Amino acid sequence: MILRTLFPLVAGGLCALSLTRYAWLQYGPQASHPRFQCDQAVADLGTVPVGEERHYAFQIHNSGREPLEVKAMAACTVCTRLPSPTLNVPPGQAAPLPVRLATAGQRKGHQTYRILLVTNDPEHQHVILQMTGELIQPR
Repeated sequence: MILRTLFPLVAGGLCALSLTRYAWLQYGPQASHPRFQCDQAVADLGTVPVGEERHYAFQIHNSGREPLEVKAMAACTVCTRLPSPTLNVPPGQAAPLPVRLATAGQRKGHQTYRILLVTNDPEHQHVILQMTGELIQPR
């Protein structure tokens, strides 16, 4: 009798546990740490005449529960300018990361410019953003 009464409770508990586990696997846990996300990690600037400047703003999102800190930024070329060495994004919000590309003195052809970010997100401690474009002779 006791077994008949406990079995549905235990089976129901296992079923609820299985559904909870399935939901966690499907949707993932809510991050208790900062979570770095970027709308577009590779920006295509299109065709750019040599000597012109281009401006682009990467949108950095924090989908975690703690503030996201971009602790350091470094451009891999001297023609890429960053506004400041750090960026802070509150939980659940986004912030632009404006970048200025000066193409004076650059060679023609397809170019890729990289930006390295160091964050406090344990899953994305080092992030590389890129800008690509086709540099052409000015008219």
